[in-house]
Amino acid sequence: MCNNEEIKPVFLVIPPFHSINRPSLGVSLLKAAAEKEGFPTELIYLNLRFAEHIGPYLHEWITDKPMGQLLGEFIFSHLLFERNERAVEQYVKEVLQEDNEIHSLIEHFPDKSLSEIVLHLIKKAYDCYKNEVEKILTRQPWVLGVTSSFQQNCGAVYLIKLIKDRNPNIITMMGGGNCESEMGEELFSCFNYIDYIGQGEGDKSFVELLRSLQYDDGKRYVPGILTRMAQPLADSSTSLGSETLDDLPYPDFDDYFDQLDAASFKNQIVPGLVMESSRGCWWGEKKKCTFCGLNGEGIAFRSKSPQRILDELNDLVKKYGIGRVLLVDSILDMNYFKTVIPRLAANPIAELVCETKANLTKEQVKMLAEANIRMIQPGIESLSDHSLQLMQKGTTAVQNIQLIKWSTELGVFVMWNHLCGFPEEKNESEKIDEICEMIHHLQPPANTAVIHLDRFSPYFEDPEQYGLVPVSVPTPYKHVYPFEYKSLKKLACYYQSDFLKAKLKGEIFKRLKKTTSNWCKAYPRSHLVAIPRKKSLIIIDTRSCRQQIWIRLTGIDRSIYEYCDKAQKLSKILDYFKADVAESDLKLSIQRLIDKRLIMNVSGKYLSLAVYPTNAYKNFLQVCPAGTLTYRHSNKLRSFLKRVIQSKSLLKTAVTLIYEKVSHIYESLGTALLTKTLWCVIGLLYKVENDVKKETAF
Repeated sequence: MCNNEEIKPVFLVIPPFHSINRPSLGVSLLKAAAEKEGFPTELIYLNLRFAEHIGPYLHEWITDKPMGQLLGEFIFSHLLFERNERAVEQYVKEVLQEDNEIHSLIEHFPDKSLSEIVLHLIKKAYDCYKNEVEKILTRQPWVLGVTSSFQQNCGAVYLIKLIKDRNPNIITMMGGGNCESEMGEELFSCFNYIDYIGQGEGDKSFVELLRSLQYDDGKRYVPGILTRMAQPLADSSTSLGSETLDDLPYPDFDDYFDQLDAASFKNQIVPGLVMESSRGCWWGEKKKCTFCGLNGEGIAFRSKSPQRILDELNDLVKKYGIGRVLLVDSILDMNYFKTVIPRLAANPIAELVCETKANLTKEQVKMLAEANIRMIQPGIESLSDHSLQLMQKGTTAVQNIQLIKWSTELGVFVMWNHLCGFPEEKNESEKIDEICEMIHHLQPPANTAVIHLDRFSPYFEDPEQYGLVPVSVPTPYKHVYPFEYKSLKKLACYYQSDFLKAKLKGEIFKRLKKTTSNWCKAYPRSHLVAIPRKKSLIIIDTRSCRQQIWIRLTGIDRSIYEYCDKAQKLSKILDYFKADVAESDLKLSIQRLIDKRLIMNVSGKYLSLAVYPTNAYKNFLQVCPAGTLTYRHSNKLRSFLKRVIQSKSLLKTAVTLIYEKVSHIYESLGTALLTKTLWCVIGLLYKVENDVKKETAF
């Protein structure tokens, strides 16, 4: 393109499957950078358009589905490689039918077989792309860039192919997580209609490429860009990253909200914003978690200045009128507890969700809650010290438990999965069962899983060292790409190992899955709260493992219990109280608390398990700051709820039962507290009844 010609627009496309609940941060930053340099750029949220064709709920189900089955990739692979129906039948037989969660897909199409469902989705994908390609070609973009991470590869390549077949003059490029290292190089080798591939951080590389295309037809070499015209592939491994994150522009989300507003399902989306305060991982720089494949080759940690974070957050919230923000950082900069978080606590801007380490203090959890960071992903992963050591997490089981306890008390929702399957792990099922049973009142894991062998993880880099060989490409990839094994190995994001396949069928996983299921079922009705009185500490316990429902702690029992709100070694407890109480009496007191299942000894540290019933206790955010799709009842559930509210004695019966069950607990607490509690219950029941009526209205 000659520099004196009028610059045509640059289109950056977000293909399926990317969540429709929030904008894409990466391409929004690229748009802002390009427009700052005078290149008109527009984002096309093709995922929103595809959700119009298959429905938002099904789109999000496929998006959120773990990559194990590659359903999102297979849908577009069928079109990309022009396969027949037999290929679908083979995929269903060898992949989908082996999926234990496939019933969720069948529920969307109860009158279709699995093969018919997949063919239906393929037809919808064809219709969507046919329509959108025409729109793109009508506007004649100069450059068409497509982002690809997770299950977006085939959707991205298929779009580029359709565009290039119709207009070879449009410059095409790809970027994103699926283009890192040899994955990008193999994409470049396999699909000759991709003109450029961006690798690494593209903040500067993308703009430099546009300049090169504008002034010398892309002949100038740009680091981090694979090109068919300049340097050989091997020289394109280092991108022009942004060392100072403060220099980055604010992301531009205008296109997302414009296109969401035009969607028929816009009222079903409660959108969130996305933002980054750092890149890389400071813990990974020291000792990367053995199973973690995040950050690829960009592990070096950099963070934005406190003022930049606050300014950017303020700007985005005011501009888009949305007070929900997902911080996409791999880990929170701990220095922010001295700078950013106190200022957010003094002047809350938005509800935030972030990733952090699990070894937080109670004061730090309190600071997060006050700053409206009320949803965290702390990388708990396990309640076994041995497994945590194998992972190189740098935390302990008791630190994980006390974080969940404090977070439950202070209204901070903890997102975590219970993982197993690590090389050299011990069978600690009985110990884990006992621990979990004692903390049924605390937030359970969302899921139980055997670890994946992800690209870029230490396990992947040296599987022989960890006893994970032989390693192979999972079966779904063989259905997605009709290439030789050598090529599949380079394209794959995750791998399978005979060792991990055996773990999926092993006793540890089965037992842990059952333990998690029991925990999730018991959690809503399980409470262990400590109510301070002048001369005693009242413990109310509704856990299934309880010794008593009501317990009154006094004297040294109370003192030790309150002291162990933070996990303490026995030596420290004895030293702390030695001036007032004999060592033998202290040990007897500790044993009494253990016998009542009120205190837990985990690897030589004693932790009190009760939480204090603050106003924030189990009062979690109702909407995820990362955005959410509003809940839709199934017809079966609606019918059930209708029958429930037809019972005129619902409130009377519920209150009577509650009074009979709990009135004796409150004897020493006074009538006022009991009355207040019952009125809260009555108010809640009325609210539930009214909400149910609204939900079941047809």
